[in-house]
Amino acid sequence: MKKYLPLMVLCGLISFSCNKAVEPEVSQAPENGFYTFVLNAQMDQDLTRTEYADDEITFSWSAEDEISVLFHNGENHKFFTLKTSEGGSASAKFTGQVEKGYELGASEAEGGASWALFPASDQHSWNAETHLPDFYEAPETDYTQSHFSANLPMYANGDAEGNFTFKYLTSCYKFTFTDVNASKVKLLVHSSGSGGWYLSGKSPVKADGSSFYLQCYEGEGTRDISFIEAVDATDKKAVFYVPFRGWEPFTPEITLINLDTDSELLHVTAKTALSAAAFGRLVVLPAKSLADVFVPAIGINGDMSDWEDKPVGNGSNSYILEWKYTSDENNVYFMYKVDKSLIKFSSGSYNWGSYIFVGFDNDNDNSTPGEVNIGSGITGGYEAMASMYPWRGEVEGSPECFKGEERQGSIQCPFGTETGKVTVAGMVDDAYSYIEVCVPRNLIGNPSGDITVNHSMNWNVTGNAVISLVGPAEPKPATINAEDVAVKVGKTVNIGATTNSTAAIEYVSGDTNIATVSGDGSVTGVAVGSTTITLSVAEVPGAYYAATKTINVTVSEASSAIVDIDGDMSDWDNITPTYTSSRTSRIREWKYASDAEYLYFYFVLRKNRAYDAPLSIGFDWDDSGSYTDNNNIKNCELIIKGRPFTNASAAQPVCVKGFDPKGEINGTADASAIYAWDYDDGSSLGSDSSNHYLEIRVPRSKLNLPAAGTTVNISASFDYYETGFQTITLQ
Repeated sequence: MKKYLPLMVLCGLISFSCNKAVEPEVSQAPENGFYTFVLNAQMDQDLTRTEYADDEITFSWSAEDEISVLFHNGENHKFFTLKTSEGGSASAKFTGQVEKGYELGASEAEGGASWALFPASDQHSWNAETHLPDFYEAPETDYTQSHFSANLPMYANGDAEGNFTFKYLTSCYKFTFTDVNASKVKLLVHSSGSGGWYLSGKSPVKADGSSFYLQCYEGEGTRDISFIEAVDATDKKAVFYVPFRGWEPFTPEITLINLDTDSELLHVTAKTALSAAAFGRLVVLPAKSLADVFVPAIGINGDMSDWEDKPVGNGSNSYILEWKYTSDENNVYFMYKVDKSLIKFSSGSYNWGSYIFVGFDNDNDNSTPGEVNIGSGITGGYEAMASMYPWRGEVEGSPECFKGEERQGSIQCPFGTETGKVTVAGMVDDAYSYIEVCVPRNLIGNPSGDITVNHSMNWNVTGNAVISLVGPAEPKPATINAEDVAVKVGKTVNIGATTNSTAAIEYVSGDTNIATVSGDGSVTGVAVGSTTITLSVAEVPGAYYAATKTINVTVSEASSAIVDIDGDMSDWDNITPTYTSSRTSRIREWKYASDAEYLYFYFVLRKNRAYDAPLSIGFDWDDSGSYTDNNNIKNCELIIKGRPFTNASAAQPVCVKGFDPKGEINGTADASAIYAWDYDDGSSLGSDSSNHYLEIRVPRSKLNLPAAGTTVNISASFDYYETGFQTITLQ
C-alpha cells in the first residue's frame, strides 16, 4: 500500500454544495478585485515534521507554510497561494487573496475536482490536456527550516464536504552528514546514471488508480536540486531530505559545500543506484562522517583560483603556454593554459579533436627496462601515462570544456595496460582555455618524491621537467565481512561476502570433498561433514593492505522435502505447471507444490517493485468464502498473508530469510506461518526491470484445507496487484 498521512483541510468558514459551488466568507471587503479566502487545516494526530517511525514520513504544519489552491473562472484556471502564521501543531488556518469571480476547484468541463498543492509556487499550473496539475519545484532553494517537509511535494483533493487529504507525490531520501566543521552547508544533488530522472522543475501530475504521483521524466524538469541547511552546533550534524520523483532507481551525484569558506567538503557519485522508493516513503541512508573524508588539494570544478599559489612547471610550447602542478597524498594535479585558437584538428573539427598527454618517469631513469615511449611526441622511458580529450564543441573558435571523468582518454601503467581515467574541468576566456586535471597516484604506480614528467598537446611537447610530490597516503587496512555457512548435500548457497578493498575477493575450499566454492562465493555441499573456506583480497598498492578471513562450512544430509526453502530455486525446475497472468505487474509467474506437511509457492517478481509490500494467497473452494484482505484478495475461505521483504524501498529487495514476523492466516497474526527465502541472479534493471525470485512454505496443519485431490481456485497478490484466480488440485 502506498503510505500517506491524512491531512484534513476543512473549509470551516465556507459552505459547500454537491456541485462544488462555494460561497466563501469574506472576512474583509473585496479590494482591487480580490477577496480573502480562509481554510482551516487539521490532522488526525499531533505529529512533528522532524520525526519518522518505521521509515514512514510524518508531518504537521509549521508557521509560514504556504499551499497553492486551484480556482476557476469559467474555463480559466489559476492557483492562488494561502499562508498560515500558525505552526507546531496538527491544525492551522490558511488565508490568502483570491481574485473575484474565481471559484474553488476545476471547472465542471475539467472534471470539477478540488486541488491543493504543497509547497506553494506561482509556477504551478493547470494542464488542460491531462485535466491534472503540472507541479513546479525550484531547482535551488535555501531550505533552512529544521523540518524535511518544507520541500516535499504533496497534493490534496477536496471531497464534497470540503475535506482535503494530503498525500505525497514523491518519495524522500534522508542524507545525514556528521563531523561537519561549518556553521552552514549547501548540498547539491544531481541525478546521474542512464535514467537521469528529474529532481525538480515542472513535471506533470499523473494518476495511478485513485492516487497521483509526479512523473520523473516528462515535462520541463531538471536533474538537479540543492538545499542549504544550518549545521547543528552541538553534534556537528547536517541533515537533508531530498525528494525523488518515482519508483525508478536513483543514482545521486552529491556535492557538499562549506558556505563559511565557499569550499567543497565532499563530492561523490553513488557507484550503484539507490533503491527505488514508494511514494510517501522515507529512505534513511547511512550517515556519512566527514572526519575521515579526504579533502583534495584541488577541486576539479573549473574554478582556477585554487591554482594562484601553485608552482609553474618548466617548459612550454605554442600550444601549452604554461602549466602548473601540485599533489596531495592521493593525487597529482596539473593545470594547463592553452592557446584557444589551436584547440582543433587541422580539419577544424572541435569534436574531441585536441588531446593532452602526460608521461610519468617515476624513477627519473629513462633507461629502466620495460619503459617505453608513450607517443604523441613524448620520447624516453616512462612508467605510466595519462591522456585526455578535455574539449568538446563543434563551433569554430568556441571550444567547450568537458567536466568530469574523461572517458575518451585513459591512464596506463605500464603503458598499454589501462588502469583508469583522469578527471578534468576547465574554463575559456577571450584568448585562452584553462584545463585542470586530477590523476590518482595509485593508478600510475604510486610515485613519491621527485619524478620526471613531460606534457604533449597535439604532438607538441613541453620537455622533461622534475616535479616534487608530497608523501603518498598510507594504505588502509582491508576488511572482509562473511559469516559461517550451512548447506545441504547437493545444494548451493552464496556466502555474500563484502570488502572495503577495491581488490576482488578470492575463495578457496579447505576440502573440496566436503564443499566446493566458486569464484563468486557460491558454496555447494558435496558430502556430509565440515570444512572451511578461506577468503582473501590481494594488496592494492598505495590503497589497501592484503587481508584474509576463514569461515566454517557445515554440510548436512540432503532434505527429503519436495522443496527446500533456502534460496536455491533449482528445486522448482521440474515442478509444473507454471502459472502466469497479464493482470499483474508485480508477480510475473508462480508455481505451487505440496507434500504431507507443507504447501510451497514460488514467485517470479518484478524486482523494482519488490519491497515490504504485502503478499497474499487466497483459496476459494465452495464459493462461500467470507475472508477479504486489503491486498485485493476477496471472498475466500482461506487467505495467507505476509510481508517477506523488509526494505522500505524497491529495487534492492531484502528478504526475511526465515519466518516472516508479519505472517497472517485469515487476518490472525501468526509469526510461524510463513517461511520465506529469496534469490537474485544479479542482473541489472532493464527497461521493465529484472526478475527477483521468492519461495515460501506454509504448514498444512495451520490451514484447515479440504482433502487432497480437491480442486480449488487460488489467486496471489503482491503490492495490491493480484494474478486473478486459477485452478489447482490440492496434492
